Amino acid sequence: SWVGDITMATPLLRAIREARPRATVAALLRPGLSDILSGTPWLNEIIEAPMRGWAGPWSGLARARGFGADTALLLPNSMRSGLAALRLAPRRVGYSPQLRRWTLTDPLPAPARRRPTPAVDFYAALGEALLGTSISDRRTQLFTSPEEEQAADGLLGDLRSFILLNPGANREDKRWPAERFASLGIKLLREFGTARGKGIAVTGAPAERALVARVAALIQAEAGNDAVIDLCSRGMALGPLKAVVRRASLLVTNDTGPRHLAAALGTPSVVFFGPTDHRWTTLPEEQSERDRLLVAEPFLPEPLQADDFVAVCRIDRISIEDALHAARRILERA
Repeated sequence: SWVGDITMATPLLRAIREARPRATVAALLRPGLSDILSGTPWLNEIIEAPMRGWAGPWSGLARARGFGADTALLLPNSMRSGLAALRLAPRRVGYSPQLRRWTLTDPLPAPARRRPTPAVDFYAALGEALLGTSISDRRTQLFTSPEEEQAADGLLGDLRSFILLNPGANREDKRWPAERFASLGIKLLREFGTARGKGIAVTGAPAERALVARVAALIQAEAGNDAVIDLCSRGMALGPLKAVVRRASLLVTNDTGPRHLAAALGTPSVVFFGPTDHRWTTLPEEQSERDRLLVAEPFLPEPLQADDFVAVCRIDRISIEDALHAARRILERA
């Protein structure tokens, strides 16, 4: 469905290919997301189909139906995906929450969600039921294509060493304040910029162009135009974003898609968590050691979820000083 979901499903895709090397495997995605999986060696085909609205599960599936699948593995838990699967394959495997059990031939009880379950494990357990074998390698993994790398060259221009800021998110309450992103960028430039040859790049989704421009302008006003580039104004797209993230010395981001790209591409990151519980996206230890997760309320009792305490877990409770300390630790170690 979304950038993070698809990225956290990559251990499952890798395991399917390893367990069924001669199978023909396709991924069915929402429109505009296929670039996330470009270059992966596990898929024979990537299919996009619109799924919005009541007619979504019944329309726009001609290409997916033409694939002729004998098994459909449903990663989303939605009724919409269950209805779509009825038209796609005679065997349909997935978790059976809510009312969609009747759409599945192999319904699996959904794991108890009394506490946050990492999405990587949630998908891997589904794959283990399908394959009948354990999935021990749960590292997320993405690839870039030569075309995406070339596009990144054009976006970055002469900037070769840089820190990447991602101030957006799909919800306003998940966004660390823009002024703090800018202030952090200025401080990082003073410590790691001119003297060490680093610049700042700011990125975001197309709908976040104004936010990205604001952060970039605040940094430019203090540090000069040569110190920062606004990638949205240069036409950033999802495929080239992977290549840009891969090249960054550090990503500073809210809890949103680029955080998952960074983990899967080996880029260290500082990630801000407000009213979303970080345990939904816990990564394997060998990947999580590259992350610095800053949580708005670090003393929330373990049985409770940040998602249920929006006021207590306001993201603006994360200080610039804590963010600077986390970024400094990563950059000094590098």
